[in-house]
Amino acid sequence: MFTLATRGIDWRYAARVAILAICYLAAARLSLVLAIPPGYATAVWPPSGIAFAALLIWGTRIWPGLWLGAALANYAVNGSAPLAATIATGNTLEGLCAAWLAARLLGRGFEFREPETVFMFAAIAAVSSVVSATVGASAIHLSGAASSELFFANWYTWWQGDTTGIIVVTSCVLAWSRPPTDSDIPARRAELAVFWGLLAVTLASIFGHPSDDRSVPAMEFLLIPFMAWAGCRFKQRLVTLTVLAATGTAIWGTVNGRGPYHSLSLNESLLVLQAFTSTLALMALLLYGVMRQRGDAIRVLSTERAWLLQIHAAQHDIAYLVARMPPLDQALRGALRIVGERLSWDGGQYWAVDEATGALREAAFWRAAAPEELERSQALAGLVRREKRPVWIEGAFAFPVMDGDNVLGVAEFLSAGLRAPDRGLLDMSSSLGTLLGEFIVRMRADAQLSGYAERMQTLSRRLADAQETERRHVAVELQETVHRNLAAVKLELHSFARGTGTRLQAGEAWIIKESLALLDRTLAACDELIAELRPAAFGDGGLMPALRSCAARFERRTGIAAEVVGADAVSELDPAAETALVRIVQEVLDNVAAHAQARSVRMRLDVAEGKTVLTIRDDGIGFDAAADGEKRHAKGGLLRMRETAEAARGTLRVESRPRYGTVITVQVPA
Repeated sequence: MFTLATRGIDWRYAARVAILAICYLAAARLSLVLAIPPGYATAVWPPSGIAFAALLIWGTRIWPGLWLGAALANYAVNGSAPLAATIATGNTLEGLCAAWLAARLLGRGFEFREPETVFMFAAIAAVSSVVSATVGASAIHLSGAASSELFFANWYTWWQGDTTGIIVVTSCVLAWSRPPTDSDIPARRAELAVFWGLLAVTLASIFGHPSDDRSVPAMEFLLIPFMAWAGCRFKQRLVTLTVLAATGTAIWGTVNGRGPYHSLSLNESLLVLQAFTSTLALMALLLYGVMRQRGDAIRVLSTERAWLLQIHAAQHDIAYLVARMPPLDQALRGALRIVGERLSWDGGQYWAVDEATGALREAAFWRAAAPEELERSQALAGLVRREKRPVWIEGAFAFPVMDGDNVLGVAEFLSAGLRAPDRGLLDMSSSLGTLLGEFIVRMRADAQLSGYAERMQTLSRRLADAQETERRHVAVELQETVHRNLAAVKLELHSFARGTGTRLQAGEAWIIKESLALLDRTLAACDELIAELRPAAFGDGGLMPALRSCAARFERRTGIAAEVVGADAVSELDPAAETALVRIVQEVLDNVAAHAQARSVRMRLDVAEGKTVLTIRDDGIGFDAAADGEKRHAKGGLLRMRETAEAARGTLRVESRPRYGTVITVQVPA
């Protein structure tokens, strides 16, 4: 039966109730030695701090231990059970009120990590102590144990003792009942030894000798630097232990007639002393809170700085990526990978807005080497597109890729677990979305320009082919019609001159002679024009004979030496490229004759790395190609030469400096 009866008892709870009752009773019995008549109110009351700490640590369910310890302690004063029960009820209500206020205002597991917590803790101690002091003083007065003249003295002594007990004892018990936090400053042994040695000497100097007229005034204020030292340098445990040691030493000295506070009555001395020590305790806790808040802020800033550096590094990497102008799909996958790896995301995808239908479609996807499968859907991307702002939900966040006010797409990043929203990342994502939007717009524009350039190049080739066809047609017409007719006229004149013989008068013979000379010059000019339109050996003997023909005509026409060197074996060249090279040479030679003031021109034809390279060099006056060459020739021969080279899928480069001549290099596919 006894086993069955005891099986349902919560022995841990019962042990805690008993421990609280015993600790409260023991501390109360020691404190009541210093009580003022009729023996219930004392300026030193550690039990209030013990009770508050126990209710915070073990919960308010253990209040019976508080009530039992208080009832036994007060019953021992004069043996009045009703009075002891009433006072114990006030003490219990005080503890419950303090615990309730702390849970609502500070949280049950609060720490002195910021000054606001210390101020609120002191306010809770002062407010809750009003309950016990009011109930206790009123019960004593109503029972007749104390006269009405002593009501305020008992009430104030009671309130002061409870308030100081909570401030000094509760903070110490809470600090030593919990493990130290990582943010606490580890004290060095040498510093601790110096601190405790100096504090012991100071306390002995203040409270170690009897009070007399030879005492140094205000010597107790030497304790203030030690409270500041402890609050700024040590852990919470050492701070509260310092306060407790200073308070205990001061109480011992004052009770034994030592120190600066014994000049008054014992109760008044203890009240003044407790006001001073509670002030020291609050100052030490405030400085500790300030230093912890500062340390926490530094750690947060360091963490955020490291995170922002990662964000900025991701921005830099993406900017470098898009600056290289890769294909759009590669750029998008690269951007997803950079953000994912830099900022520890497990996957990312880009949803593009289809230009034709306006619907979202997956354009790129990246996934880290993680075993978990990522949940992918369009829901978040659709929300971001509608609201045009970054959105963070549970284990994913997404931001819009914008072109002005137009949403081009949505970049979404996924995590296998839950992640709290990060303000820095959300702020960064807007600028990243703008950067990607500018890149996408530029890529689209470049693609359009590339298409335009390709169409223009095709048109230019067609135009060049048409021009070449027209030149051949004109050359044939000149050869077949004009040149033939002129040659026939020349033959007729020769026949006429031979047939008439000496019958021609002198004037008529001169006319025929001049006509024949004019016909010769006209035929020569016609031959020159035909050669320009269709150089000799062009299409038959190959490119080199055509270039030599151009050089010979140029030299005859201008008197400027022209030389052609290179491989004669260039015979497999595309006819369009061959034609383009000849036309470029003709244009270059015309420019040399008109502007270069050169004495010689040298042309070299080579084949290297699958390309035919033609280099034309003159020793003329040259010009500043970097500064004004493009401007001077934008509407002249240089533009035509470039168009001709590009039409043959080649390139043209101009190098020139004043007084150093000009070099023109043309490359076409071999």
